[in-house]
Parts: sequence; C-alpha cells; structure tokens
Amino acid sequence: ALRFSPGAVLALVMAVLLVVRRRQMRRTCAALAERIVRPRSDAIGHTVHALVLTLVIALPLPLLFFAMAEFFSTGSSGLSLAIGDGLRWIVAPCYLLVLLRELSGEGGLARLHFGWPEVLCNGFYRESRNFLRIGLPLALATIIVLEIESGDNAAALGRLLYLAMLALLIGRLVWLLRRGRLPSREQRPLVTRLRLRVLALISSIAAFIAVAQGHVYSVNLLLTSVLETLALVLALSLLYGLLARWLQVARRRLRMASLLAYRSGDGAGGGG
Repeated sequence: ALRFSPGAVLALVMAVLLVVRRRQMRRTCAALAERIVRPRSDAIGHTVHALVLTLVIALPLPLLFFAMAEFFSTGSSGLSLAIGDGLRWIVAPCYLLVLLRELSGEGGLARLHFGWPEVLCNGFYRESRNFLRIGLPLALATIIVLEIESGDNAAALGRLLYLAMLALLIGRLVWLLRRGRLPSREQRPLVTRLRLRVLALISSIAAFIAVAQGHVYSVNLLLTSVLETLALVLALSLLYGLLARWLQVARRRLRMASLLAYRSGDGAGGGG
C-alpha cells in the first residue's frame, strides 16, 4: 500500500513552511536591493543574503515533487513505481527552472545585484516559465510512459511523447531564431547567444532523429549530461556574480574613502 515515508513527510512540511514564508522572504530581498543602491549601506553581505533567500524561495515545488516521488515509490504496482521514478527525475530540472525564474524575474537577484542585461533576464524568465508550464509536465508524462513500456519491445507511445517534447523544443528554438535580429560582429554577447541557439537547435534535431530511430536510452544519457552541464554553468554564473559584486563593493568603498580623504584634506588646507 502507498504510504508517506518520513522523508516525504519532512519534505511536505518544509514545502508548506516555505510557501507560507515566501512573501516575507521576497520582501526581505526587496529591502536588500534598496540597501545596495546607497553607497553607505552597500555590502557584499546583502547580496549573499539575497542569494540564499532566492535559493530557498525556489525550493517548495521541487520539494513537493520529491515528496510525491517518495510516496509513489512505496507502492508495488508498475504504475506507481513509474510515477515515482518520473517525479524523482524532474526534481532537479524543476529546481533549476524555478531558480532561473526567480533570479531573472522583476526584482530578481540577477537584475538588481548582478546587473545582468534586461533583455537576457526577460528571455530567461519567459523561457523558464514556459518550460515549467508545458515542458516539465510533458517530460513527466514521457518518463512515466517510458517506464511503463520499458519491457515492451513494440512500445511506441513513450517514443511518440518523447518526439512531441523534442518537436516543441525545436519549434521554440526556431521561433527564437526567427524573432531575433542578426547581430554585428562587434556585438559579441549577441553573437554568442545566436551561436548557442543554433547549436541547441542542431542538437535537438539530432536528438529527434535518434529517438525516431529508437535510440531512446542514448538520448536520455545525452539529456542528463546537458542538464548537469546547465546546472554547473548556472552555479559558476552565480559564483562569478558574487565575485563581481564583491569587487564592485570594494571599488565603491575605495572611491568613497578617497573622496572623504580629499574633502578632509581640502578642508584642512582651507582652514590653514
């Protein structure tokens, strides 16, 4: 019989508590963002505090998926075990998407503390929200069906769902490429972003062809590696943002100290 394990109960309790406290944590993030605007109150500790709060704010939905995965994994039927495996697989991608949405949203850490370009933040926010609404449920359904059909050599529904998910991704990338303007060579960030989109499109088309030919396991390994790489890139970007903020705060304090020394020296000279 299905039952809640101690880990599932703990995850559910934590998710509920974080949802209750989420509004207050966002108000704290907004207050921290106001402090870094003023040179006298700016400090790297405010950015670290805001980063920790953002990491925590993104936890409730992944914790809920984890709790449900533990719940269904206690069953003995193939369906419950497949649902448990599917929910467990999407915990990490869900956290990455929610975290990216929180970082790049209006008043997010990436905009106010790290100074990421607005067009980049808008794109991250829009795409992470779309993947949470459409891509993640479709991925969950695909994994569940693939797990159920894992022992059937003639299974086709899971592969069709996989192809549908990849087709949506390809269509989205094509839309992004057609929507964006061709940058000049001097606009290096835009050129890099265009190249990444083209690379992602080519990789998605190759994955579509591979799944259509039955190489589902190989594509799963490739997709797992891509998700791990994206998680590493996001972690390094946050670390780089913290280092850049620390240097910014240090330079601001040095300029303020030199300005105060100049004023005090000018005042002493005028008094003499």
